[in-house]
Amino acid sequence: MTWICQTRINRRSRHRRALPCRGCGTSRFDRNCRRFRRLRSAFSLVEVLVSLFILTLSAVGITAAWRLADYQELLTRVDRRAERILREYYELQTFAPADSRPFTANASPSPSASPITGYLYRPRLITSQGSSGQFGNLIPFSISMTNATAPGTNQLVLTYTIPSYGTQASRQVTKTVVLNP
Repeated sequence: MTWICQTRINRRSRHRRALPCRGCGTSRFDRNCRRFRRLRSAFSLVEVLVSLFILTLSAVGITAAWRLADYQELLTRVDRRAERILREYYELQTFAPADSRPFTANASPSPSASPITGYLYRPRLITSQGSSGQFGNLIPFSISMTNATAPGTNQLVLTYTIPSYGTQASRQVTKTVVLNP
């Protein structure tokens, strides 16, 4: 069969045969070639570095989300505690005998002379194992009674300061309740 052109045969043979590797003399696409193995191992190193970068970013994101969730939970806990304290003093001021009430009603429209203070959040401090459990005093509050001139318009006022988070500044929260006559 001589009808196939000689140039076509040369072209086919050129495609079948790869050029030799400069380093070891084997085919460039041979898996035993040192250069080919080195390129594959470098690619694996790049993959590992990219995956570590992605894992680091995800860990930072998860940590930030966890801190934000803790902060939101703290705000919810403090708000509920403030409502319970305000309800407790409302009930004491409304239903307790006159000599057991925490505040005395004055005729002047000024706030009561001595506000009651305390802490809304008292976390347990982590100390050494042998010491007794101590508590921290965080998020102070004060509750006072504002006397009004008209009967039945006295108010209990509870104020506390929310701690700052990230770029948010700390802010003061005020809760009030009108006392029944």
